[in-house]
Amino acid sequence: MVLCSLQSREAGRGRRGGGGADNYLGAGLCNPPRLVWENAPELNSSVRQRLSATILRAYGSSQRTRSRRGQDLARFSEGRSSLGVRQGLGVATRRRSRLGCPDPAMSGLVRTEPLRGEPPLLVRGDPYSVVVLLQGYAEPDGVDDAVRADGSVTLVLPQAWGSASSHREAPPEGGGAKTALEEAARGPILVDTGGPWAREALLGALAGQGVAPGDVTLVVGTHGHSDHIGNLGLFPTAALLVSHDFCLPGGRYLPHGLGEELPLRLGPGLEVWATPGHGGQRDVSVVVAGTALGTVVVAGDVFERSGDEDSWQALSEDPVAQDRSRKRVLGIADVVVPGHGAPFRVIREAPQPRN
Repeated sequence: MVLCSLQSREAGRGRRGGGGADNYLGAGLCNPPRLVWENAPELNSSVRQRLSATILRAYGSSQRTRSRRGQDLARFSEGRSSLGVRQGLGVATRRRSRLGCPDPAMSGLVRTEPLRGEPPLLVRGDPYSVVVLLQGYAEPDGVDDAVRADGSVTLVLPQAWGSASSHREAPPEGGGAKTALEEAARGPILVDTGGPWAREALLGALAGQGVAPGDVTLVVGTHGHSDHIGNLGLFPTAALLVSHDFCLPGGRYLPHGLGEELPLRLGPGLEVWATPGHGGQRDVSVVVAGTALGTVVVAGDVFERSGDEDSWQALSEDPVAQDRSRKRVLGIADVVVPGHGAPFRVIREAPQPRN
């Protein structure tokens, strides 16, 4: 179980050692670093050391993040605000923070806990059910920081669709993306496909649900990494929404206007959200409302797994955008399907009165 806070006020003040305070998600520094220097000058030395160490952990040592990490370290040395670092500093500064300035957009406490069960994991709903076909994973493999990984694969099934149905209409050639997306969402929707090494596992998992590759009418790729879209070739007759690119079978691409403030509606209670960060600016998530467990968000690598707050930043192309996406998902989801771990519940609790 992971306890997470959606407030910026320090949680667990006065505690020592590793406790619940270090498990709070989404609690970034709510004032620029310059205000830390001004309001708590006696902490300058220790706070600066902690902030610098946290930046190094959050951004990692890869070539692609080295430049951004250096820029943010420079900003801190000058005492200036840096949104690129602010989102990753909660753990390093939370216990010592004296500012107590809550994020007005967030309130209350949120904790997460694993959703019990092994794949295929069915969450029934009306008008859409969700089936987690394959659970993603990421684990060390030998030396040289090698990792063996694959992404979660999820099936969204319209209640009106039945495996006995033999008639399938092709997505319309006329009309715009809205019409084509709603038509494609009338059949089975696959969210991510795993890597090509998981081909047989994917086919077997689909067959277990009575779904053949030719039955799938829409494939949504949350982002363009090989462990999430490595089996697109199994679905040549499906419409494809990979990141922000939407095309009909045969390669007819349609503009659609997806943005953080403008989701794509596929059907009643079924939307695609822009959730940038992990893979850059074009990641997406699928939001399914009306299930027996509430709203399910298939989030790709917006969340690597439950309890990933100590590691997701190092894998992110844009940690600021991803932090924003994570907060949006936690604000609506009752269940999250992460990219590399078991699905987990999101449980909201009333905020405690402050003294």
